[in-house]
Amino acid sequence: MDERPFRIAIIGSGEAECREIERALQNTRYCLDLCITAPGEIFGYGGAKAELYVLVLPEDMEVSPSAPKEGATRFCRRTLFVTSNRSGGMLLWAFRQGAVDVLVRPFSEAELRIRVERLIELDPARFRHLCNEESRVEFLREMVRSGTDSILPALEASAPLGHFYPEVADSFGRTGAGADFLERLTDVGLLNRKLFNRIRLCSVCSSYHINYRETCPHCASIDVRREDVIHHFACGHMACIAEFRSGSDLICQKCHKQIRHIGLDYEKVTQQYTCSGCSEVFAESEVQAQCLWCGFVTEPSKTVERLIYSYELTDLARQAAKEGRIGGLDLPTLLHNQQTGLFSRQYFEHELQREMIRARRYEVPFSLLLVRVTDFEHIREDHEAEAFDYLNDIVKAVGAGLRKLDTACAWDTALLGVILSETSAEGAEIVADRMKGRVEALEHLCSIHEPRISITVVPFSENFDGPSQMMAAESREPDEQ
Repeated sequence: MDERPFRIAIIGSGEAECREIERALQNTRYCLDLCITAPGEIFGYGGAKAELYVLVLPEDMEVSPSAPKEGATRFCRRTLFVTSNRSGGMLLWAFRQGAVDVLVRPFSEAELRIRVERLIELDPARFRHLCNEESRVEFLREMVRSGTDSILPALEASAPLGHFYPEVADSFGRTGAGADFLERLTDVGLLNRKLFNRIRLCSVCSSYHINYRETCPHCASIDVRREDVIHHFACGHMACIAEFRSGSDLICQKCHKQIRHIGLDYEKVTQQYTCSGCSEVFAESEVQAQCLWCGFVTEPSKTVERLIYSYELTDLARQAAKEGRIGGLDLPTLLHNQQTGLFSRQYFEHELQREMIRARRYEVPFSLLLVRVTDFEHIREDHEAEAFDYLNDIVKAVGAGLRKLDTACAWDTALLGVILSETSAEGAEIVADRMKGRVEALEHLCSIHEPRISITVVPFSENFDGPSQMMAAESREPDEQ
């Protein structure tokens, strides 16, 4: 296990409250930074660089759940809010600001430490430090040695998504990044995956702790009950059976006659809902999804579906376990599998030639993007253990916004080629800017190297004789935007 001290920044304007949390977290496993700010400057504070931020909110702080973000996510993805405001509006506001957890006073020191340990367990950078190529290879070797071909998730109510992978836990301990670890092995063809389960997550805080409750479609009250509806043959009156009851008898409220025999005097038609709030009777209730973590209430269809997979070792995984290595650290090797959506160099050249013919014949514009990973050689030399994940994450970010008709290829060691069909130079510039934005947003990679790419936009021109000329158009001094 990694024994590096975990850096925690405690930020707030109330010195007593902040020091109380500092005392509770005194531990050799933590490196604590206490940052006392002026009131109202919690979100603007940028002096601390930490793996977990604890934001201690002022006791008199007023919030609106619909208020815009104030910048909490500028710290990092692991932010714990501490507040004395017990209202549901505070919870919803905090999670919308970027908190991954909210702790409401009063709380015990034990509860604080439990919450902090949970967030440390979920920290992706911490897990990535543990899982270098050597650890991956050892994981695959252990799977092969044990004769285990399948990796099945186990149900666990306390796990972040209600599931965890025992084989991953055996190697790395209980971590919330088990699925991410297996997905990375899948990305490079070492595992195949199959659908195991579907879960629904809150769209605000991503919790799977969701309560589904029936409500009245007229007033949204949850105080509804389902009852039998009966039909009185003599006068045609229909109502819930509770309206007919008079002591131990059934009396029709319309004709005031007693009814005795089902099938002769009356029949049970169906079951209906009755609302105690507005007294409405209705056949179908509405269903609300209430998050038990942040309090957000929405329609079930507006929750987020998350797929849980099982995994199986591939022949490539067995080969990697035997040889003791996963593969070379360049784009063609890393991306040589179907699941990346990138094509071979030969196919890419064929598609580029076809686009050029189509552009000349039908005067349809298209553009080529040449995307280079900045400082890749430096990253490969100085961060060999992490370069694998670094490159993989950047490639995913680059390809995230591509259309099905676009074609991408790993051209050389750190160069991606992307054909944008029916796209002018102006449109290609927009696509390039979005690619750069997605890559620069990968803040978790900064501990390895600042994630940056340079992109050369090459619009089609009649002056190009063939694909090789277009590919050779990459700027010798790539932009650093």
